[in-house]
Formats: sequence, structure tokens, C-alpha cells
Amino acid sequence: MKSVLKRITRSSAFPAFVLMVAVYVANTFLVKGFTGGAALLSFINLAAPLVCLTIALSVVVIGGGFDVSLGAIVCVVNVTYVTFVDKGVPVFTAALAGIGLAMAVGLLNGVMVGFFRLNPLLTTFATTSVASGLALCIMPTPSGVGNADFIRFYSSGNILGIPTSVWFILVPLIIWFVIRMTPFGVWIYAVGKDEKKAYFSGIPSNLVHFTTYLYAAFCTAIGAIALSGNIGGGNPTVGLSLSMNAVAAVVIGGEGNPIGAMFGAMFMYLITYTVYGAKINAYYQGLSTAIIMLAGVLLMSLIKKYKPVIRLPLRKAGDKHEE
Repeated sequence: MKSVLKRITRSSAFPAFVLMVAVYVANTFLVKGFTGGAALLSFINLAAPLVCLTIALSVVVIGGGFDVSLGAIVCVVNVTYVTFVDKGVPVFTAALAGIGLAMAVGLLNGVMVGFFRLNPLLTTFATTSVASGLALCIMPTPSGVGNADFIRFYSSGNILGIPTSVWFILVPLIIWFVIRMTPFGVWIYAVGKDEKKAYFSGIPSNLVHFTTYLYAAFCTAIGAIALSGNIGGGNPTVGLSLSMNAVAAVVIGGEGNPIGAMFGAMFMYLITYTVYGAKINAYYQGLSTAIIMLAGVLLMSLIKKYKPVIRLPLRKAGDKHEE
């Protein structure tokens, strides 16, 4: 038990977890009914899109890359998905169309960064313009979905007894855990730590970069589909703000840990609940959110520096094994 606690407190995700728990506890006092099952499910519904994007970006960052196109990918997947659903196309087929379009953008990012060795910031900034422009071509103005079952599936539906919104978070995590247990997962960390050494060790760094951008595009598409259910329609600009929020969540989460990134994203959404729960004047809500976020980042830095280390007592000869 002590060894497990020691590993948890030493994890790079631990500071983000502490921040998330602290704000969650604060919200139990500030927001009426916050601890209820319906409120918790509503929070997961709202946080799922950003969590998916944050997990996606964290893996790209682990591999030494960067991606600012994720918000634009959300936009183009959202309008594509909603357009197909509104035309009577089955939800699953429409989702595959949206995911396919996202993967095309991810493919472009991966080829340009991984094989042509272009700057990832400039490359993904360019593909942001391409994806957001395509989203406007598909749906120039926001449009709703006239399908009550569509919205109900996202708000209260479940698959195998697990709420739909939870699945949107689980899918990217499960895929990452599978990758992490393979040699390819080790390659991602190796390339991110020192690409030259990884290359001379025989690791195909170009393939690693290519794959991380594909993975990021897929996870982002999952997040876009979740967001489509949340807003009950399509909006060609709905995801643009999510890119910078994902960057902030990745930094808060420890930059090299998708689990920490997930906690960072949830922390950011909990701040919104805190500001509303404290009944702060609407004119000052943006400023209040920024101040709380800065305080959280400062606290996270202090936790990283002084986080507790559980010291195991030395066992003397003849002592019985402690369970």
C-alpha cells in the first residue's frame, strides 16, 4: 500500500489531481446540488470534448511535437457530423465521416511534420486555416439538429451501462494505454526526450511523429462528436477556443502525462463552475477565471517542488512482512 501511495505522489499527474480535487471540494460548498449524480454527469458531458483534445495534444507533446489545429478539426468534424445526421444519415455512419475527415487533417500534419520535417507550429497553424475554412464552406451559419433522440443519447444515454460521455473519455485513454504498453509507446517518449539519440538508436522518429498526429486527430474527432451532442447542432467556429484551452490543460497536467492532462482539463472546467457558483458579476467572470487559473498554476508549481514523498521505514532483520 505504501509503495502504491509513493508512486502516486511522485507521478507527474499528482499536482493536477490535487488541483482538481481542491476545486471540486470548493464547488461542493459553492454550487448547490453539485455532488448529485445528475450534476456530475452534466459536468462530464461538458468536460469530455476538452478532455479528449487535451489527451490528444499531450501525446503529441510527449513525442516532441505540437499541434494548434485541434480546435479547427473540432469545427470541421462538428459541422460534417451534424450535416450528415440532419440529412438522415445513420449516426454511426455520420461519425465515421467526421472521423475520416479529421484523420485526413491529421495525415497532412503527420506527413508535413514527420516526413518533410516542417516546423510543427507553422504546419498546424496552416492546417488550422484549411480546416476552419472548410468548416465554413460546409456550414456557413450555426444550425441545430431536429432529432430529439440524438440529443437524448448524449445527455442521458449509455452503452453497456456506462454513460455515453464517459465512453468519449475512455476511448482515447484505452487506446493510449494499449500504445503505451507496446514498444511504440517507448519510442514516443524516446523521440520526445532526445530525437537525435532516438534516431541513432534505430527508432524511426518520422514514423513516431506521423503516428502521434494521427492519434491526436482521431481523439479530437471523438471530442468533436461529444461536443456536437452537447450543443445539439453544428457551429463552424465552436471549437476554435479549445486549442488554447487544451494547451493550458496539458501544461497544468505535467506535459508528459495524458492522465495529468485529463485532470488539468477537468480542473479548468471546474473553475467555470466555481466562478458561477460564487455569483461573481458577469463583467468580472473572465478576470476571475484567469486569476483562479493563475493561482492554480502557482499552486501546481509549489506542489511539484514540495510534493510529499512517502518514506518507507527500514525493515529490521526478523521483522514480519507488513501487508
